[in-house]
Amino acid sequence: MKVKFVALLLLSSLFISLLPTALAEHEWDHRYTISGTIVDINGDIARGVTIEIDCSEGKTTAELCELNEEKSTSANFGGEFEFALHLHSSDHGKIIVFLIDGEEFNHTISLIGDNDTMEEGDRFVSMDIKLKHEFSLFGYFLPYIIILAIVVIGFLMLIKNKKMLFFKKAPNFVANEIVRNNLIKCPKCETQLKKKNIVKHLKSRHYLKEKEAIDLAADLDPGSDD
Repeated sequence: MKVKFVALLLLSSLFISLLPTALAEHEWDHRYTISGTIVDINGDIARGVTIEIDCSEGKTTAELCELNEEKSTSANFGGEFEFALHLHSSDHGKIIVFLIDGEEFNHTISLIGDNDTMEEGDRFVSMDIKLKHEFSLFGYFLPYIIILAIVVIGFLMLIKNKKMLFFKKAPNFVANEIVRNNLIKCPKCETQLKKKNIVKHLKSRHYLKEKEAIDLAADLDPGSDD
């Protein structure tokens, strides 16, 4: 029983190890990769431009659309792109139409090499594309601008909430000093009052007559200790 289990385990391991190789040998004849560089009418790199398959009526062959439904890719910062298609050997000679920034570009699927045979190396083709108009980089950088703006706003809000850096209120030393200098010390006690209140204070608190309180208040200056 133990020997049978070990033999079964070895066979399973062998099958699993050979499976990727078998799949790889089968997969290459279902793949077709188109790569190249995209520039605009001025020869400037079309960074970030989107490449899609045009499956509208009369464009890309229907069978190719079914196999590559909703596939798309974008050019990188250098304008380079790579579009991997899924197809069959019977798709040789069929037309695929790429839609790039509003323009159409046709490509004929070619699966047969110079020696009239289908080989894996024939499944990688080059297709450099030149647009017939100027390409704006605003669309490429817009997502980065939005992300940067969100990060900056979030950082500033965090600083404000934490009362840090330049959002932190400075101590109101100046205002306090102005208020202190506008007060008058009562000559009868240590109470500090505004000048307009000193007469009333002398009358109610120290029982002076009105004329005496007025005369005494008139001799006082703001900030005086006398």
